[in-house]
Amino acid sequence: MPFSALKEHLLAKECPLTKSQLEILQLMVDQEIATDQALAEHLGVSACTVKTQLARINHRLGTHDRTVAVLLSLKSGWVHLSINRVVQ
Repeated sequence: MPFSALKEHLLAKECPLTKSQLEILQLMVDQEIATDQALAEHLGVSACTVKTQLARINHRLGTHDRTVAVLLSLKSGWVHLSINRVVQ
């Protein structure tokens, strides 16, 4: 399925991600945390756990990297950009 068709399909559906997967994506948006280690430290889990969750996120969304997953999640309304981040 082409990316554009997949994107439209996902936008029309409920969020396919778990609460912890959404938490990771939201942290990446809110805190601008980009590394597995930094995410792991913030969440109190191992970097391996974060890496696994990111792989599962990409698989469920049909994306190839975390940036595309974050952008798709923002566009879908599954995660939100904080007003404070926009103003600063």
